[in-house]
Amino acid sequence: KCALNLPKNSLLHLGVGNTFINIENYPIDPSVDVYCNMGTNGIDGSASTFIGQCTVSNRKGFLLIGDLSFFYDMNAIWNKQMNGNVRILLNNDGGAGLLAHYQAPGITQAHNAVAEGWVKSLGFKYLSAHTQKEFDEKLDEFLNGESSQPVFFEVFVSRS
Repeated sequence: KCALNLPKNSLLHLGVGNTFINIENYPIDPSVDVYCNMGTNGIDGSASTFIGQCTVSNRKGFLLIGDLSFFYDMNAIWNKQMNGNVRILLNNDGGAGLLAHYQAPGITQAHNAVAEGWVKSLGFKYLSAHTQKEFDEKLDEFLNGESSQPVFFEVFVSRS
């Protein structure tokens, strides 16, 4: 639903993994510029690149990213002055879902990390969803809401 409803003329940056693979299933408005870093096992610097893009643009920017990529690169959001054009949606499935078939603890180690405290301490408006209903209720605020501060939407997803 997120990709289908992006505001016109916005920026979309994708983390690798399921985010990148699944986006092809959704038509994105041609006015939206789409970017993706390609790295190793999800460690791709997507957050760093995205923050750089948003600091030089007034366009509303969206980063769709998984937990492995985000927690590896989360310091990118620590050292920049950001405003309300920055929107990050974190798909937190408690581990590297795309790589789970490897069953290698070094790649797919489950975790209980939550971004809430970190992003709030950096001045983000924090939204979260644990159910489809909560996601649907908060999606419009994430996509279209006006905010002078960056917005972070953490979506908790089961890896079943």
